Amino acid sequence: MSRAKDKAKNDAEVNSMISKLISEQHLQRWYNIAFEIYLTLTESHNDRNTVVCIPQVIATLELFAQAADVNCRNYVREVIFPENFPLYSYNGNLSSYIEAWENSINEAARPGIFRTQRKFLVHPCYSKSYGFETFMALKSLKTEIKILYHNAEKEFASWMKRMCKAEDVPEKLNPIEIWPSSTGKEYPQMINNRKCPIFIAVSHFEFPLEFNVLDREKVYITSFQQIQGKSIDVYSCKLKMSHLFPFKFLKINSSSIISLPVSCDNLSVYIIDNYDALEIKTPEKLMEHINSMNRAQINKSIKNLYLPLFFKFPEKTMNVGQALNSSVKEMDKLFQQNAFGDLAYDGSEPSTVTSGRTVANIQHYDYLELMKLPELSEVEKPDVGRTDCVICRPFAVIVWENSKKIPLYIARIGMPDRPNQEKKIEIRRLRNRIGKPS
Repeated sequence: MSRAKDKAKNDAEVNSMISKLISEQHLQRWYNIAFEIYLTLTESHNDRNTVVCIPQVIATLELFAQAADVNCRNYVREVIFPENFPLYSYNGNLSSYIEAWENSINEAARPGIFRTQRKFLVHPCYSKSYGFETFMALKSLKTEIKILYHNAEKEFASWMKRMCKAEDVPEKLNPIEIWPSSTGKEYPQMINNRKCPIFIAVSHFEFPLEFNVLDREKVYITSFQQIQGKSIDVYSCKLKMSHLFPFKFLKINSSSIISLPVSCDNLSVYIIDNYDALEIKTPEKLMEHINSMNRAQINKSIKNLYLPLFFKFPEKTMNVGQALNSSVKEMDKLFQQNAFGDLAYDGSEPSTVTSGRTVANIQHYDYLELMKLPELSEVEKPDVGRTDCVICRPFAVIVWENSKKIPLYIARIGMPDRPNQEKKIEIRRLRNRIGKPS
């Protein structure tokens, strides 16, 4: 018992020491890195959803700062730390800080959920033993090692359910890109890429709205305008405003920022309608818009907000490695031969692209959802009036951590959830009922 107490006391002292070293300058730098990754992933403004989790980005960099090839580590550390930060005071890892950060978010998210998981997938032909330093780095960041035998990637659904507390994960969900199968001639690049493991970082955030804000009885079908100007039907939920739980609106030209009433301590959730029109190209600009919500007013003329659902599980992971390589200086060093160091088999070649010969070796999978969504059994077309606000263009979802004054998640929604094939007959009936052509 005394050993456990001593360890807990020592851990607390270490966390306190590291927390004192982490300044607003660090947090701003980490936010800048994550925003550049997000900007790279969304620069085409396409009809897809993009979600970036800031703690997972920093955990990914920290893992390679500890366990990558020795010559590569300093480059990664220089990315993580501000230019004037003395590296000699860096005691080897930020693992304790990241763990405490993630735990504090999980507590703040209650009664919702915040979970993160990390894993290396190893090709069965190139498994290996790891040095003590590598083992401790993996342990400190709670990163598993999994040898990817035949069809083992299909365990993703159970992993999400078990470790990230995500319910209703489709059993056949298989979003991870893996090494291409050999169909004939095996090129050296293909063999060397198999020697390099695939790093997967997963996060799940379920955010709860204040009681009686969400209409839990029905789902609605609203119109959504895609980038090309095409209008499609999407599922939406209805959020009801009251004097107890008002929505704050801030109008900026043709866009609006809306603060949702969430029951999370230390976390805020913002919707930015018609996000692309704002052309936010810098992290400072996004922060300026969020800070401007301090002067936002309650729009008493709006009683209902129709928010398109975006809670379908993504079909593919995000290629964060390619975004890192494209947007962060010196990160190309992490994708050279043997750059993964002891994490990979000798002669490995990490890649930033998935092709016929290689797989992207750093992938993220971040999932946002609204707590206690209504069932799809009751679906109807709303009778929209002057007191209703309908989000009908690509929008952003910003989960903001108030104490650190940076985002937890930055997301752009370009393809909300759509009625599936089984619902087409039902949708036609709804349209006929309100007198519109099918």
